[in-house]
Amino acid sequence: MTGDMVMALVIQLDATISLAMKYVMQKGKTFYFQRRIPPEVQQLYGGKRTYIKSLQTRDPFIAGRKARELGRSLELYWKSLRRGGDLETGLSAVEVRQTASALLHQHNLHPKDWQHREDNPRIDARIDAFLAEEVDPYRASDELTRRDETLEDVLPPEKLAALQMLRGEMIYRLSDARDLYIKHKIRGDKEASKKARRLVEAGFESLEHSIGKGDLPLTELRRAHVNKLAEELLEKGNKTATVKRRTNTLRAAIELAIREYEIDMRNPFDRVLIRGHGEDSKEREPFTEGELKEIGKACKERDDDVRWLVALVEDTGARMAEIVGLRIGDIHVEAEIPYIDIRPNDVRRLKTKSSERQVPLVGFALWAAKRIVAEAEEGCRWAFPRYVREDDHAATHASNTIAKWLRGTLKIDKTAHSFRHAMRDRLRNVGAPKDIQDAIGGWSSKDIGDNYGKGYALKLLAEWMKKVELAA
Repeated sequence: MTGDMVMALVIQLDATISLAMKYVMQKGKTFYFQRRIPPEVQQLYGGKRTYIKSLQTRDPFIAGRKARELGRSLELYWKSLRRGGDLETGLSAVEVRQTASALLHQHNLHPKDWQHREDNPRIDARIDAFLAEEVDPYRASDELTRRDETLEDVLPPEKLAALQMLRGEMIYRLSDARDLYIKHKIRGDKEASKKARRLVEAGFESLEHSIGKGDLPLTELRRAHVNKLAEELLEKGNKTATVKRRTNTLRAAIELAIREYEIDMRNPFDRVLIRGHGEDSKEREPFTEGELKEIGKACKERDDDVRWLVALVEDTGARMAEIVGLRIGDIHVEAEIPYIDIRPNDVRRLKTKSSERQVPLVGFALWAAKRIVAEAEEGCRWAFPRYVREDDHAATHASNTIAKWLRGTLKIDKTAHSFRHAMRDRLRNVGAPKDIQDAIGGWSSKDIGDNYGKGYALKLLAEWMKKVELAA
């Protein structure tokens, strides 16, 4: 048994099958959860070193599930309490809510269970146990000297929040939904994460400004507020697609709060009607064959890292971030079928699971890949080091540089993303099946290997890529 008391109870189900359950012990036929309490929070358990709780079942499968859930709940609770090394301060509003939820879970209680205590003896007993363990120790021992203090004055924030949840008194506001969404859906310090966070914050600021009542309780949010916001965004000159994206983000944030905080309400942002949606959209024009040849020729003439990037995007149809984040080791120009390996790494994730793929190199892309490998500095991991940061990439900066070159030098008023549209058209025009198109561009979750067998897919894709190769 080691520091965290990682114990596993092994139950032999039959002669060949056994079940191992972490932090589970058995007394008689009943299973119990048992885990060491971290020293820094033992004071909250009266100095006890071990947390033991009946799982109230004799079924090993149910016991295993309950133990996993209770273990996750305790870890969240202890982690929140240890944040900053101070048990009294340092918890954000979201962490207070989450810690309170975890605390209720440890007592097999749910928000608003208070209203069922008179009708359900089991819930009543659990509430009594909760009050005895979590609330009563904070009550004044001398009612005369502390008669003016309320529970709000003496309970730690997470325990007060748990009591309010239990009684159905907790009020969740727009700021709670915003903070919860940012905490769970937007992670990391990368530039993309920072931008996403700013967009979420700006969306809630717009909503609060539109409502005009500050940090509104979520249960007071109405469809009329949503419709008013959508109209105001349109009146400010935003495209209907932009309004749709902003309201979709708000919808997702509100939905997360409704689910996680168990709020009895419908999401007012469901199926928002946006006046004239789609009517103001402009189709991105793909490059013509003549333009693609001109761009490829200009890349060879200029022959620098930016032009290698352009050529790779042009003749693979890959997303800008996928190419900017390539490692030297992802480029295989000496293989029987030259290709690039598009896979996640420590500076960029991929958009979807199906985005992970191998793309054969032909035409201008093959030329660019060879130039990258030949000119790579010793020890450099990245194909385009100028666009790679410590743990991030600058694909947007690369796109802006390329757009400026296309429009300024070549007088072609299109963006780098149009290469991707052009590749779809090029493949379609030579009769490539849709699953081949999807496999090359990473447009679909369908795995080409499912149809053609592992190791054969690259050869098949290369045959279709040869058909769209441009004559230099």
